[in-house]
Amino acid sequence: MINEMVLTESPAARAGLVEKTDVLDKVGALATLPDGIHVDRAGVAAFYGVDPNTVNAMVKRHRAEFEETGLRTLQGAEEFRAHGVPVIGRGRPNLQVFTRRAVLLVGMLLRDSPVARQVRGYLLNLEEQAEAPARDAAVLALAEQMKVLADRVEEITPAFKAQRAASENAGGYLLHDVAKALGVTHHLLRPALVADGYLAVEHTPGGRAMYRPTREAEGMFVADGHRTVHATPAGQALCERLYG
Repeated sequence: MINEMVLTESPAARAGLVEKTDVLDKVGALATLPDGIHVDRAGVAAFYGVDPNTVNAMVKRHRAEFEETGLRTLQGAEEFRAHGVPVIGRGRPNLQVFTRRAVLLVGMLLRDSPVARQVRGYLLNLEEQAEAPARDAAVLALAEQMKVLADRVEEITPAFKAQRAASENAGGYLLHDVAKALGVTHHLLRPALVADGYLAVEHTPGGRAMYRPTREAEGMFVADGHRTVHATPAGQALCERLYG
């Protein structure tokens, strides 16, 4: 969610909200030119309660953004008449006119105007309301994932408790059965223990794989001289922690 500081500093954040011109009507009455669409610089300044020179300086600093919102300069009597603006005096008159989007952009940039702060407040409220459904959906999805994990733990734990009880009497539990309790095969568990450095594998001249515990795994696994590997209670706990 964006905050007010991000809104005043980030062109991208402003671009995402510049169409929300309805918020202008929530904070005051905007005096448009006779065409009912555009506002001159004096009208923008009066709306926000600032000096017209402040608006002019802001337009110069952010010229590209304002032009994208439709800011333009009327030049010549014909353009004046097209907007219902009377021509006063001689020469070629010109007048900078703002669309409602451009007026809203001023409100996102002005820092010290109370009216501008109200405009930003309404914009941020709209953004929060728009984000709420997606945020709620993410929370629900996370809760569902946690429930699945909790169900899985509840399913596995009794099997491991039974294995530990059996291993305390038998001196170790077959790695095949440890893998089964985890919901995998020993063909997956055994290579994982090798990859993680708990089992070492050697191949006989005939190509047979012989497994033995590494020094790091002493007391966790026991090999009986061939492919069969037993897990002690400590080894079962390790498998549960790493692969459960």
